[in-house]
Amino acid sequence: MKNKMDKQRTNSQNKSLHKLFEDVSREMLNQGIERRTVTNDLEGYSCPIDAAFIKEVWRAIMYTQTGLKSTTQLSTGQIDKVYDTFNRFLGDEYGIHVGFPSVEALAMAFYDSQQ
Repeated sequence: MKNKMDKQRTNSQNKSLHKLFEDVSREMLNQGIERRTVTNDLEGYSCPIDAAFIKEVWRAIMYTQTGLKSTTQLSTGQIDKVYDTFNRFLGDEYGIHVGFPSVEALAMAFYDSQQ
C-alpha cells in the first residue's frame, strides 16, 4: 500500500512548483544573479551532467540567440546557428566537439556496429 509520500504530485503541487521557479528566477534577476553564478555555486553539490542538463545549456544559448523557449519552435537555419554557438562553447570551454547527428552518420554507425 502506498503512503502519502509515494503518490505522484498533484496538479496543485505542479502549479506551485512552476510558481516557485518563476518567483525564484524573478528574485534572482532582480538581484542581478546570472546563470553562471548559480552554476559555479553548485560546485560543492553533486550535480551530475546528463542529457536534461545539456538541453538546458542548449536552451540558454537558443533563448539568447532567438528569443524562443522551445526547441520545437526552431527553424532549420536557427538550429544551425544555435548548434554553431553551442559547439563553439563546448570546444572553447572544455575541448569537446561533437558533430550534429545526421542520417548519414547514424547509418554509418549502425553499419560499423554490424561489422
